[in-house]
Amino acid sequence: SYSECGMLAVGGDMVIGCMDMNALNYDPDANVSCDDCCVYPTDVALSFGEVSSNSAEILMENVVDVAGFQFNVNGATLTGASGGLAEANGFMVTAGGSTVIGFSLTGSTISAGSGILFVLDYEGFSGEICLSNPILSDSSSNQLSVSIGECSGETGPPSGCTEMAACNYDEDAVEDDGSCWYANDGCDCSDG
Repeated sequence: SYSECGMLAVGGDMVIGCMDMNALNYDPDANVSCDDCCVYPTDVALSFGEVSSNSAEILMENVVDVAGFQFNVNGATLTGASGGLAEANGFMVTAGGSTVIGFSLTGSTISAGSGILFVLDYEGFSGEICLSNPILSDSSSNQLSVSIGECSGETGPPSGCTEMAACNYDEDAVEDDGSCWYANDGCDCSDG
C-alpha cells in the first residue's frame, strides 16, 4: 500500500498495472499506476476475416448503431466493396486507392451486433494488409470510439489463374480468381 507521500510502504510488494476500474484490464492488485496501459471498451471493433490475394472480409463488432464509416486499407490498391452488413442495410460503399467510405442516403444504420461489414476487392496485394485511420459515426453524427485489429496476410487458399492454357497461369493458385487471359487474334502470351 501507499503512504501519504506516494511512496510504497515498507513490507508491500510493488505491483505495476492499470488502476482504473472502468478499464478492461483493471488490475485490483496494482498499487503503482502504469503509463497509458489501461485499455477501454470501444463502440466499434474492426478486423479482418478471410483474406486472399485479391479480396478480404472486413469484420465489424459494434455495441451502438453505426450510420457511417471511413477508413484506410494499406497494402493493396482498393477496387471495390460489396455485400455484408453494409449492403444489407442499404449503405452506399465506395472503395478506391486506399480509402473506404460507407453511408446510407436514406438515414439507415447498421444495428448493434457483429458480422461481415463487407467484402473488399483489391489488386497489387503486398502480402499484408492493414486497417488505419478509422472514423465511424452514429445517426447523430457523433464520432464513435474504434479499435482496429492486427494486420493480416493471406488466410485462405492462394488464388490466381488456374487454367493451364491461359497466358497468366499460376501454378501456385488453388482457387481461380477469374483473372485468366488467353492469346487471340494474332497476339500471343508475350504481347501481354
